[in-house]
Amino acid sequence: MLKKFNYTTRTLLVLLITFAFYDHFSKSNYDITVGPYSVLINASFIIIITFLPAILEKINIKISNGLYYFIISSFMTGLIGGVVFKLYRKLKYVDTLVHFANGALITIIAFSLIKLEVQNWSKHIVVILVVSVMFSITIGTIWEIYEFVADLLTDGNMQRYRDVVTEIDFVGQKALVDTMRDIIVDTLGAILASSVLYLSNLKSKRIINSLSLEYIDNK
Repeated sequence: MLKKFNYTTRTLLVLLITFAFYDHFSKSNYDITVGPYSVLINASFIIIITFLPAILEKINIKISNGLYYFIISSFMTGLIGGVVFKLYRKLKYVDTLVHFANGALITIIAFSLIKLEVQNWSKHIVVILVVSVMFSITIGTIWEIYEFVADLLTDGNMQRYRDVVTEIDFVGQKALVDTMRDIIVDTLGAILASSVLYLSNLKSKRIINSLSLEYIDNK
């Protein structure tokens, strides 16, 4: 099942890369992607991620299917929705949904990594979740710093301080809306994920177990 999923994902990504370069160099009228090299970089990164289960297995760690599918889905949504079809530019809520999901995902990954190394982790669930949320917020903030630096160096518009249609710079607080919304949504995603994990710990731990990293017992 997992091998078939990975093969399908890699095939789709290669097709997307091929289409992006065809769209660019053939000078077609599609003009769908933001650029072939952006597609190449993002798709290549996801292809590398598809080898994550095998890489982790070599160091005796198993990633649950739920967590792995969540990771792939998050990156694929960003690639297909944002880079390939430019939905970030056309639909504001797409970027918001991706940030929300990523805030939740990073929290879950941080929680899984800490849980992997802490004995009796269930007794320290609150502390672990607080650290996981803080880690997620930190990553979200670092990403916004990256967007700022990238825009500064390339005169880009990752921070959406400029109208995507008229290309006129926003003035005052309006220029900060996208950055602050991203940070707030990242935080809300992290808080929601931590709340779900906490409630799961109180009950059957089914959700925690479905989104986890575990050491492989070779005995």
